[in-house]
Amino acid sequence: MDQYLPISIIGTRGGANKACEKLENAGVPIMLQFIEVEEAGEKISAYRLLVPMEFREASLTLLGITADGSVIEQLNAKAA
Repeated sequence: MDQYLPISIIGTRGGANKACEKLENAGVPIMLQFIEVEEAGEKISAYRLLVPMEFREASLTLLGITADGSVIEQLNAKAA
């Protein structure tokens, strides 16, 4: 069984769908996990995107994920 690693947490369903669609179109297997994150005492719904270890680097490149997390904001903004 493949070991799946998280590559991103996305705050909107629309943003998560866009990321999944982009990866699936490139042939990358994905898992999407619904999570609740607590921030400042408030629970926020989000989506954790996971890919097999051997697809991690390619997935990060496809999504344009940078060290500052800028892709998350772009995906969330497009879905709004």
